[in-house]
Amino acid sequence: MIGPDNSITGGLIGAMTIFFLNGLVARLTFAHHKIERLIDGAPTCLVHNGKIDEHAMRQELVTRAELLAALREAGMVDPSEARFVFLESTGRMTAGHK
Repeated sequence: MIGPDNSITGGLIGAMTIFFLNGLVARLTFAHHKIERLIDGAPTCLVHNGKIDEHAMRQELVTRAELLAALREAGMVDPSEARFVFLESTGRMTAGHK
């Protein structure tokens, strides 16, 4: 970003640019829901009423082992016990009992 400039001034300019851009993106995502979805993404439903959505699993590259681990973490053993399992935009899976 600052090229071959190794000075303190160049470093400060680079750091300030990153802070400014981060603040700008934070304000834009807070003010505009469409921009937030574009940048942060949206949750994906992997299990609905006990049925695994194989297409969603493939699309999100989630393995069955990862899904089962998320279910165990939520206190369930089998996908049929879940009302839903979502892959959140953060990468975390959340599950709800039937």
